[in-house]
Amino acid sequence: MEHNQKLMSLIGAARTLTSSLDLETVLRQLTTEVSRVIDGAHGILLFLYDEDHDQLRIRMTGGYFKLGEMRHSVLAPGEGMSGSVFASRKGHIFRSTEETEKMMTNIRPESREAYTKALGGYFLPTSVLSVPMIVRDKAIGVLTVDAFDEKITFNKEDLELLETFASQASIAIENAILFARNERTQMIHEALSNVALARGGTRDITRTLADLIDEKVLLVNDVFDLMESSSPAAKSSALTLLETEKEAVINTVSSNNPSLFQWETPHGSEQAVFFPIRSEGATLGYLAVLMDGGSRLDPLDRFAIEQTSVVFAGEMSRRKRDIIEAAAARGELLIPLLDSEWQDLSYMQIASLPYHHVNEADYIVAHITLMQPVETGETSPLLRYLTRTLLEDEENTYILHRGQELTIMFTLTAADEKSLSTVRRRLEEFTGQVERYAKVRTASGIGRTVKHLKHVRTSYRDALKCAETAKSGGGILSPEDLGPDRLFMSLEHSELEGYVEEKLTPILAYEKERGASLLPSLETYLDHNQSLRAASDALFIHVNTLKYRLNTIRTLLGIDTLDGRTLFELQLALYIRQYMQKTSR
Repeated sequence: MEHNQKLMSLIGAARTLTSSLDLETVLRQLTTEVSRVIDGAHGILLFLYDEDHDQLRIRMTGGYFKLGEMRHSVLAPGEGMSGSVFASRKGHIFRSTEETEKMMTNIRPESREAYTKALGGYFLPTSVLSVPMIVRDKAIGVLTVDAFDEKITFNKEDLELLETFASQASIAIENAILFARNERTQMIHEALSNVALARGGTRDITRTLADLIDEKVLLVNDVFDLMESSSPAAKSSALTLLETEKEAVINTVSSNNPSLFQWETPHGSEQAVFFPIRSEGATLGYLAVLMDGGSRLDPLDRFAIEQTSVVFAGEMSRRKRDIIEAAAARGELLIPLLDSEWQDLSYMQIASLPYHHVNEADYIVAHITLMQPVETGETSPLLRYLTRTLLEDEENTYILHRGQELTIMFTLTAADEKSLSTVRRRLEEFTGQVERYAKVRTASGIGRTVKHLKHVRTSYRDALKCAETAKSGGGILSPEDLGPDRLFMSLEHSELEGYVEEKLTPILAYEKERGASLLPSLETYLDHNQSLRAASDALFIHVNTLKYRLNTIRTLLGIDTLDGRTLFELQLALYIRQYMQKTSR
């Protein structure tokens, strides 16, 4: 075909391109026409410029090159032959393998590997035409034609043909890009509006977004627990990521701006982009997009994500309000049960409680004291965690939040749940999370197991006393942990204090006045089964010194002998005094 014929053919083809607004069709027709008109066009590469990432990306191939192998190949401006032509904005002929080899030395390894796979081997072009694609003085891409036959050398006429065609084709490409953007923008608006109006919830929103951007989509809460995924494959990937990399994710992701997290898997590099979902100044969670290492989000993907985040924020805010209101209402139901005697409850109050027939359920009350002040408003991480926990087990767990005190009633209906160890394990997990998210220490108590709601108040009293005792060292205590101290839990503090004063005041007053060590000596004597020798050895004093101290105690108490009953009463008073010292810290 003569030069003029080729030129007219390409110009006619370029005009045909402008009649289509489908980008893929335009690009495919472009490469087909170049292959038909440019003699020796064994391979064709069409790069479009990604302005957001300052990269040239393969959008279409022709001839020997397989698009699938090169789909994710990128070049920086100035990299390789195509990159250098794009950067210079001038077409160029590369006339030999020596010249093409020299120009390809700076290509990154992954692009070189994709090039090799696309050709079935690493073959150097014998001659190359490369021209920039420019519209309104703006470079939008580059078109490169490779020959792999030493008999073919492109010339100036070939370059002029390709430049003329590229200038016309660039207009068609830009028009198709603009049309595709407008069409996709409208589709995004319609899809998200429909799912928002239908109030299908977070699942439908997640799946809709995944369809729009053709990637795996996740929804996680503000502490990176998985809430929703767009597909079973997305869920599997999310669980693996959060199990193996959760701490790294927490340390990397910003609560205010989109964050990229990258990690290695046995199958290659992967990446996730986390977009914070915010409402009224608080981060409610994150929308995450999972991709392989070569994928990217284009501006319209980000637009779809931003629009979805707005929908998510509204849905999550509404859901949070519903949960908080439900949690508060459920917690309020516990107040009369915990603070009033059973016989004083009304029929309506009893009817609203989680009643089960005898032996169908066990009830255990736990009480948690927050050792430092903590925020309790709707934006509190603690409150958000509590409401999530409640949602997960809403039929069996009631949580009452009063200031710095949390009271939880567990209703255990399954046979394998009916044990104190089960409740302790759940409470340990619960308090661990509270301490992590609220950043405060806790002291917790577990009450006894009861078989009927009418006895729940007894379990509650146990839990209060155990939590009070736990304040000295933190952790979780149950009545079984307290040993003999549990006998004192049901007695008023004033009664215990009165008993100690009655039995020990003369001794305490003498110690204060004289600086003596009477009570430690008495306690050691009792702990060693009233053996003078064993007790004096433990105290590192002479036996006569211990006898003198015991006689002093007898004199102070106004008794003739320290008989068994007297010693028991003194030992009981010592136990109560120790118990009161522990619980008053």
